[in-house]
Amino acid sequence: MEERDEIMKNSVSGQVGKRRLVKMLVLGMVTAAVIILAGTVIFLTLGIYWWGWQGPVTRSVLNTLPYPIAVVNNQSIKYADYLEDVETLQRFFASQIAEGVPAESVPDDQEIHENAMERLIFSAVLEQESAKRDLEVTTEEIDQEYSTLLEQSGGEEALVAELETLYGWNSDKFKQKVLSLYLLQNKLADALSKDESLNAEARKRADDLLASLKEGADFEQLAQENSDDPSSGANGGDLGWFGRGVMVEEFENAAFSLAAGELSDVVQTQFGFHIIRVDEVETEDDEVTRVKARHILISSTSVEEYIDTLMQEAKVTKYIEI
Repeated sequence: MEERDEIMKNSVSGQVGKRRLVKMLVLGMVTAAVIILAGTVIFLTLGIYWWGWQGPVTRSVLNTLPYPIAVVNNQSIKYADYLEDVETLQRFFASQIAEGVPAESVPDDQEIHENAMERLIFSAVLEQESAKRDLEVTTEEIDQEYSTLLEQSGGEEALVAELETLYGWNSDKFKQKVLSLYLLQNKLADALSKDESLNAEARKRADDLLASLKEGADFEQLAQENSDDPSSGANGGDLGWFGRGVMVEEFENAAFSLAAGELSDVVQTQFGFHIIRVDEVETEDDEVTRVKARHILISSTSVEEYIDTLMQEAKVTKYIEI
């Protein structure tokens, strides 16, 4: 009986010892794996940030792990997005050279990297300011803009082929990289144009010019001396003939409501403050189809200027030197 108890005790002790050994082995393997993983991550991090690795393996890692390349006002910019933009620009300018554009007239590799970083910082600041103003772009708006672009570019097949050739993009990437930001920038531009605190001085200038015109001042001379429109100002504000659907809505509505020789009040658009004079009107079935007009533009704060100011004020931390 005592012998059997001793055997059982030894058996139990052996099993406990084996379990303890297994636990120690598992713990050791896990610890080793963690050390190897940590070492790999540290090695990759040094390679990415210190040695500037950008090969296929590095790209694969960056597409999986959200390594930041910069932080803009506490918003992280992914390294993968930066490399993707660099590749896109390199591809585009290479295609331009292949088509005969002199190589010295396109940005060099250093400038391409700088442009890619600048664009990502601009986009981050644009998104942040738009969010503060509760501005957003819907999928429907992006799809509508894409449909309009298709009509202008000869159909989807032609557009997609051009996107692939120039940028290596499909239509979804184009919507994400270009159209969404383009529409958001337009919305911010419209919001800025209506911000009285930013545009009080421009509005006063426009009001003063309108008062001078009503007192008999020469429209063309005032346009040459004051208009901020670089394409028409030197020509006395001449816009030539245009039909509906050419100008922004506010401008079109004002211009097509005027009779020949009539002067508008100050008209506000996303570009600033306009004074419009219609010189001739073309009608069809008593409907105005085209007008020949001039305008004086006093620019409001542009979205580019506004974002540039915000970029200068932003807290930006870059993790690589370009």
